[in-house]
Amino acid sequence: MTFGGITGEVKTISEDGDFVLVELCPRISIIGTYTNPWNWELQPDQDSGFEAFLTYIGIRNQDDAVAVMKWAQNNGGYFKATEFQPRIAKRVIHYPFEWKIRGLDKATVVALAKSYKKQLVRI
Repeated sequence: MTFGGITGEVKTISEDGDFVLVELCPRISIIGTYTNPWNWELQPDQDSGFEAFLTYIGIRNQDDAVAVMKWAQNNGGYFKATEFQPRIAKRVIHYPFEWKIRGLDKATVVALAKSYKKQLVRI
């Protein structure tokens, strides 16, 4: 599947087909929705057809969690109060923990995933 011009691997599709988990690179996955029943920030993507998405970034340890949190907040991301701690990874299977990040811009997520694929940047 293509999202924002980057090819990702579909990992899961909900029974109704509206909820799609896409791995953009081993550390970054998104969940996209075609109809947005959860009222996430609208981020339409012409490539995938998603109306909105959430971002998941893999976390190795506490220092990594702090770095990713700072990066996310500096790039417009935010966390709900109940999601303010990394959780055991469910979406980013290559890492022990993950952050569920809301509000990130599509271009920012795509640029980060491309950087990881090329091994140019590490948070």
